[in-house]
Amino acid sequence: MRAASPSVPDSARAELPRQLGLALGFGLLGALGCLPGAHGPDPLAELAWVAIVALPCGIGCGALGLRAWPFAASVPALWMIALALAGAASERTLGTPLWAALCWTGIFAAGWGLGRASGSGARLAAAGLCVATLLALLPSLGGFLGRPWPARAAARLLDLSPLSICMESAGVDWLRHPAVYEPAGALDIDPGLRQPWRGKLAGPALLLLGCALAAFGAVRARARERAPA
Repeated sequence: MRAASPSVPDSARAELPRQLGLALGFGLLGALGCLPGAHGPDPLAELAWVAIVALPCGIGCGALGLRAWPFAASVPALWMIALALAGAASERTLGTPLWAALCWTGIFAAGWGLGRASGSGARLAAAGLCVATLLALLPSLGGFLGRPWPARAAARLLDLSPLSICMESAGVDWLRHPAVYEPAGALDIDPGLRQPWRGKLAGPALLLLGCALAAFGAVRARARERAPA
């Protein structure tokens, strides 16, 4: 007799379109940085956008129950494709985009873990977006308001900025970028105060940390689901 083939539960089959839709939706959200500007698509714009939205997107995916594999893992992979397409359509190139991709994947995974652990989506994702945006803007905010931060404070704020982490990991001389050089007072930040992020260290470290937080979130979510009402 022929062995009966295992059947896919109806609940899992019904859940598949939702999982695919969420993964594609968050992937397209992260690709919005590819929208052409005055000079066409810019990989720096896409990289900056992904650096900011990686955390809140991860939180949203986790809170909405997007499965880690393959659906949640496909979201930062789609952003890698978007960055590659933006680079192919632009004269601007990135030196080491793979390390930057590992950085934003780690940030996304950390957010996914937080979302799974909390089980509450909208508020936590909004808070994550506010935190990521604030950390990205703070280094240059002093200059835009009239006077750059003191050099030591500016150096620490740059270290915490997701823009700095992803840009420098991608090989961008971020301190000399017009958005940072004068507003953040980069001229006063000597090498003794701050060194750029090194992608080959930052990328794997953030990915490892993100995966650890994702595993923690998954364990917390299973414990919450098994707990009696």
